[in-house]
Order: sequence, then structure tokens, then C-alpha cells
Amino acid sequence: MIAIISILAAILFPVFQKVRENARRATCQSNLKQIGLAFTQYLQDSDEAYPNACSAPGNPNCSASGDPYLWQGQHFRWPLMPYLAIGQKQDLTNGNPWQAQGGSTSALLYCPSDTISGTGFNATSYGYSACFYHTDATTDALHLGNLRLLPVPGPGLGAVCVTRLANEVAFPAQKALAGEFYNNHERGPAGLVGYWGKTLGADIPGPDMLVGGRDYVFADGHVKYVRADRQSRSVQQSCPDIHRTPGGLSGFDVQ
Repeated sequence: MIAIISILAAILFPVFQKVRENARRATCQSNLKQIGLAFTQYLQDSDEAYPNACSAPGNPNCSASGDPYLWQGQHFRWPLMPYLAIGQKQDLTNGNPWQAQGGSTSALLYCPSDTISGTGFNATSYGYSACFYHTDATTDALHLGNLRLLPVPGPGLGAVCVTRLANEVAFPAQKALAGEFYNNHERGPAGLVGYWGKTLGADIPGPDMLVGGRDYVFADGHVKYVRADRQSRSVQQSCPDIHRTPGGLSGFDVQ
């Protein structure tokens, strides 16, 4: 009898795990659908222009030319906050203007399968594509070092942010607007990895960068899970990175 129960448990446990993960993925996709709607409302109020402005006035990494780190979750959420019905407010007195004032946690900004970003008040699991506030030539030239390393002059060796319009998106159903950073729903031997895998250095992507896949909301508003090995790869370093889509807004992310 015990042997039979053990066999049944061995058969059913993976099934239950898959069911639970599918439920978490559905929650993540629902979050991204809401974020996509917030972008749509922002566009309607901004003459069809995507967010590119400074999200933390007065910060040395954020100037009149915009916020080069707007792709990061804690940055891009602020322009969208009025449309997300969350009510977070920036804490401008603690030295980190992208942090929020204390208050209740919002599940809308993180994926329940994301065990790295956390579930705290400032947690975010999603990133906004840098293609929507840089020129196509800039995103083609970006590599890991000048995309994500914080010291000034910042991304693109000081490339300024520009205003991009909705009609500039050549393939709205194939161009990811925002999405998960980690492969939360289909992990490899190394566990959670981002667009660049387990990086081998500040500017060196790991060999596992094509493991798993991610949920994205696209410029036309639909949400889809895309495997990393089916995604367009950046010009520099050949990573499945929506911030560095070949051709920028003239390009596409789903092959």
C-alpha cells in the first residue's frame, strides 16, 4: 500500500506543480495586461508619445534629456502610476527617489513566480523596453555595459532619451513593450536567469541566456509567453533582450 501511494505521489506531484505554475503565469499575464492598458492611457494623454521623461527630478542620473534607466522596473512605473490605481508615492527625502513611501504592497508590479525581485512595496518584476525612448541607432549600439551600469554618463555612453510615437512602431503585434526579466516559469539548471543568463562579468552575457522564456505585453496590447530561443537577438552580444531589439521600433521581438 505504501509503495502504491509513493508511486501515485511521484506521478501526481509534477502535475500539481505544473497546475500551480500555470496559475502563477496567468496572474503574471494579467498584471502585464493591466500595465499594457496603463501605457495605452498614457499614450492617449500624451499625444501618442511613449514615456521618456525624467522619473526622478534632481537625481544626477536623470536630467532634462530624460531617464536613461527608465527600462528598469522601479523607474518606469512612476510615469504610469496615475493609470495603475495603486497610489504609490515617491519618497523624495531618503536619497533614492525611485523608492516609494511606506504603504501596502501591490501585487500588480511583480510576478508571483519571481523569487528574486521580491514582493515588497518597491518590488517590480517587469521592465519597459528601452527601444521606446531611444533612437533605433542607439539601441542597436547598446551592450550590457552601457545599458545597465549606473555611473554617469550611463546607457549608450551618454545617449539622450528621445520622444518616440506610437506610429513609429513598425510591428506592434511583434514588438514587446514591457515584460518579465527572469525566466520565472521555465527555469533551467541554473534556476532563474535574465535576458543575459548568468552573466560572467559586467559586460559578458552567460551561455544560458537562451534558457526558458518570458511573458510580455506587446505594443498592440496583447500578452504572450515567448521562449528565449524564439526571440530576436540584440545586435551586440546576440542576447534575447527587448531593450536592444535589432532596429528598435522598426524591428520585432518574435521570430
